Amino acid sequence: MKITKMDFSNYYGLIFVTLAALMWGGGAGIAGFLMNQDWDPILIAAFRATVALMILFIWYATHNKHRLTLNKNLIFWAVVGGAGMAGNMGFYFLSISEINVPVAATLMYSAPIFVFLIAIIFGTEKVTKSKATLSIVVLSGIVLLTGVYKMDLAELNVLGIFFGLMAGIMYALFIFGYKNGLQNGSLITVVIVSSITEATLLTLFADKSDYAQLLTSFEDVQWFLFLGISASMSLLFYNTGLSNVNPGTASVIAMVEPVTAGIVGIFILGQVLNFVELIGMVIILITVTAMSYYSIKNE
Repeated sequence: MKITKMDFSNYYGLIFVTLAALMWGGGAGIAGFLMNQDWDPILIAAFRATVALMILFIWYATHNKHRLTLNKNLIFWAVVGGAGMAGNMGFYFLSISEINVPVAATLMYSAPIFVFLIAIIFGTEKVTKSKATLSIVVLSGIVLLTGVYKMDLAELNVLGIFFGLMAGIMYALFIFGYKNGLQNGSLITVVIVSSITEATLLTLFADKSDYAQLLTSFEDVQWFLFLGISASMSLLFYNTGLSNVNPGTASVIAMVEPVTAGIVGIFILGQVLNFVELIGMVIILITVTAMSYYSIKNE
């Protein structure tokens, strides 16, 4: 079959969005590995954000055709988005440190539910039977995944679950700020302002004494750098892919991220899920992906 130019561009977009999701998922595994080496989760998130920001500045400096469109509304919403990014990665890594990569990644992936609930609170979206049903299904998946159904607080890692859900909520804040920021200026401006905000906030909350120790640990520094580079590259791949793939399709492909994180956690870090947890994970991933796809499709 002859491949047309349009067909090629679609495959091109799919490849780049998939690469971005794979790199995001793999990054969680790297973070988990560094935590096993006793590195602070917030320090890992801060270093990741700082390296990604430096690479972003280098890219912008070599692409002069992209102009910044700074204005008060854009700065405000980009800062909100950046705060969401900081909270998302900070809570996500804290969740990984308390529970494990597969559970933390899946809890964070439940973010669209929180976007839906926030939209209801602010009156920007109406409750429908289908969305209410999907929300209940996701919540039931969370109950199975986290073991809340056991009602045994001694076995339940409440802090880890709280951090994972907070990562999802902060991701919802990031989406909210990001979308509003784009309505007031260019993509590159929103990305730069939000990335500066993310790196600044995470650095403020990181343990400063660990920075000196990090500079003397050559082997671990390499992993830190690789994590930051993968973060910047995944952002570049994702935005490049979106230029050729519709957001609905991208939302489905994004399911690769928590699946990849789960595989890394299970097969590399030895973080095993039992059958009930696995069922909960599958329920959340399938339901949230469907919810994201159809909500974007109907916009």
